Amino acid sequence: MGRVRTVAGGWIDTGSMKVVNVLDFDADSNGGVDSSTEIQAALDSVGNGAIVYFPPGVYKINSGLTVGTATTLVGAGRNTQIKAGATMTYMLTYRVSGGEGRRGGMSNMLLDGDAKASWGVLVDTWHYGKWDTIEGIDYTVGMFHLKSDQSGNGEFCKFYDCELQFVDNRTPRFAKVEAGSAGTHTEAIFRDCSHIGINNGGSAGIDASGISTDTSGIGIELVDANRCVVDSFMTGNNAGTDIGSFDCSVYIHNRSGAAGAPTNSGAHLISNVYCEQGGTPDVKAKTVIVDGTSLTSGRSNRHNIIQFTRHSRVPSSGWTDIHFKNSSSTNNLNNANTIIQPKGGSGSVADSIIIDANVNFPAIIAVGRDASGLPINDSGTNPARSKSYHKLSALVDEATPSILGKDAWLTGGTTAITDFDDGFTGQIINIVSEHSVTITDGTNIFLSGSADFDMTATDTLTLIQKADGKWYELSRSVN
Repeated sequence: MGRVRTVAGGWIDTGSMKVVNVLDFDADSNGGVDSSTEIQAALDSVGNGAIVYFPPGVYKINSGLTVGTATTLVGAGRNTQIKAGATMTYMLTYRVSGGEGRRGGMSNMLLDGDAKASWGVLVDTWHYGKWDTIEGIDYTVGMFHLKSDQSGNGEFCKFYDCELQFVDNRTPRFAKVEAGSAGTHTEAIFRDCSHIGINNGGSAGIDASGISTDTSGIGIELVDANRCVVDSFMTGNNAGTDIGSFDCSVYIHNRSGAAGAPTNSGAHLISNVYCEQGGTPDVKAKTVIVDGTSLTSGRSNRHNIIQFTRHSRVPSSGWTDIHFKNSSSTNNLNNANTIIQPKGGSGSVADSIIIDANVNFPAIIAVGRDASGLPINDSGTNPARSKSYHKLSALVDEATPSILGKDAWLTGGTTAITDFDDGFTGQIINIVSEHSVTITDGTNIFLSGSADFDMTATDTLTLIQKADGKWYELSRSVN
């Protein structure tokens, strides 16, 4: 069984895989000279499958490197750095010309763009690759770029425990997944990753006008992609006033019209996403944006599950958990069967969910919290299907109180209740009494035993609205 050294006292078992050490090809580990040719020679020597090991050191490259199928680059953690020494588009390109690459990836090293590289890694038409424990620094555009320009589609690429640090008021993407000229990328998985601004402050930072579109400052962008998973992802800045900012943590859209793009994209699982901004940000961030503004005719985003998202605070209006965006005049953003469960912000100003006009929601479940009440700012095409749950609030003390936007209520006084306004078919409401109050049976509310329910403090009543618009008792408790 083979193994390679990582850090003092640490090793990685390689099994029967071939191991190549870049120092055996005369790569310089002191960062003083260009080692592009030597490292590429090491990569080319392994054929279809091996581990290419980078011992501790700094490896300067003045041109991008190409990695073949089933090849994994392994370093010694942060003690191994590959650093851009000249302007380049991609530092590493995973590609098999004219076909699909498989397996391999990258592990345990730092990839430094040094403001010279546009991107860290291009993953082109690749299957089952894995990139884990990678730290990226200072790209001008982004860290990971997934697309399919070779024959076929890319799928099942995994990114675990990776971090991008951006400095000097640059706001690169952590990752972009998109269709290419030949196909699309599906089932990409991002787990336990982060996108952090380091010392990104100053007197000016990034002016709001410098981020004029959502794609200028985001964490993970999913465009013309299907069935991707983003789980436990954090974006944030850590210091400064007027700090460089970004528009959102995750940005989903279907607009490129690329030759390989699917007609309908989506079916993404976005879970446990946190948007943190310190200082005084110029841009009020959204945690997740689903955008249909420039959708190509006939395309749509749909069947997404977005749950447990949260932004750090609400210094002023404009912050929100989730924004379903459509600035065009046509209904071309179809979020069929989208399920949403935001956690909400720590303040009380912003909406948890914003739904623009001309956004269609055949089915949406929104579970959130907002101290000021209803967290959904809904201008969508089908708002009657929007449903939300919140902390317990009190009904208005009147005969027909509104139950809009909440399904759990405290009684608001002693006025007998004869109906509940603003409900919808299938809605279930739970009433918890804090007073001696009568729920009146027989006209708009139908109770068990066809008799009024004289509630006292701590009694509960659960009702459902049927298609006739009336309320029917499901259960009660007398406490």
